[in-house]
Amino acid sequence: MSSCWEEQSSLEIREIVDIMWSPLASSLVMSIVVLSIKLYWEIPATVTGRVTYVVAASGIGALVYAACVFLLWRWQANPDSAEAWIWRQVTNILNDICGRIRVSYRQMLCAKELHK
Repeated sequence: MSSCWEEQSSLEIREIVDIMWSPLASSLVMSIVVLSIKLYWEIPATVTGRVTYVVAASGIGALVYAACVFLLWRWQANPDSAEAWIWRQVTNILNDICGRIRVSYRQMLCAKELHK
């Protein structure tokens, strides 16, 4: 009975590691980048400068994290992941927007042709 529990326990730990390694690796890279910003960019004395500093460092950190998660997801090529679902949603939205832009541009061209 203990061997069955050990197999189940190790499987669960492996699943947890498979799920968590990408966000943890991305968090590590993001932390290194944000700490590097802190080393090379002096914290301003003014309130406005500090707000700008925090917004810039946070924004850069968020972009680095998102890029790392995306690149690691593309490297794994897992079609059933949450990242794949988000990618499909974003591409569908962008395709809808681009389709609307193309349609409205064509309508604008047709309207110009009619007024000539």
